[in-house]
Amino acid sequence: HFASPQSAPPSKTSKKGTETLAYDASLYRRVSPVNTSECLDKVRDIPLRVYEFAYDSVAGRRQLGVIGHELESMLPDSVEIKQQSFRNPDAKTQKSQPLVKLQNFPVVDKNVLFMHNVGATQALLEKEQELAVKAAELEAMEAKQAATLIELEERLKLEVEDQVKEKRELQEAEAEKAALEAALVEAKALEERSTLTKQAATERSTVDLEDQ
Repeated sequence: HFASPQSAPPSKTSKKGTETLAYDASLYRRVSPVNTSECLDKVRDIPLRVYEFAYDSVAGRRQLGVIGHELESMLPDSVEIKQQSFRNPDAKTQKSQPLVKLQNFPVVDKNVLFMHNVGATQALLEKEQELAVKAAELEAMEAKQAATLIELEERLKLEVEDQVKEKRELQEAEAEKAALEAALVEAKALEERSTLTKQAATERSTVDLEDQ
């Protein structure tokens, strides 16, 4: 949405011809969100160098940074090809040749680099947040599994105790059965001896009667 001439911000023109405008959001056009993942990919691939520049104002100084012609194919919006002037460090005096003009020199716009770095940082923060959520979910799953494992161990322990108890009761029942069987055998033996004794007494009585 752009402001129409009727809704344009009020302006004041000074005697010097300078126009003063109130801020209006419509000054920004074709605004769209940034794919921060692309920023992260680009920043990751930027070749970072340590180098000396031939026309550095400080001779022999090593700098950390990017080199324009390497960056041009990756981030063309961060490089401007233009004529650039530098002090000639080999000149004995400023009058002999104070400036060297380089044609088609790739000048790096560090503001563009900085904003790509902002996007990359946001992407990393988003990834960090996603990882934190996943880590929390994994911790919750681990805690749940640990609780389930404890429950299973308690259940297994109870089952083992029940099995031991059942085995003990079974052994006691078998011992009791064996004792009953032994008692029955003994009772049967006593009964047989008693029967034999009675038969022997009867036979003796019969013999005595016949002798009389």
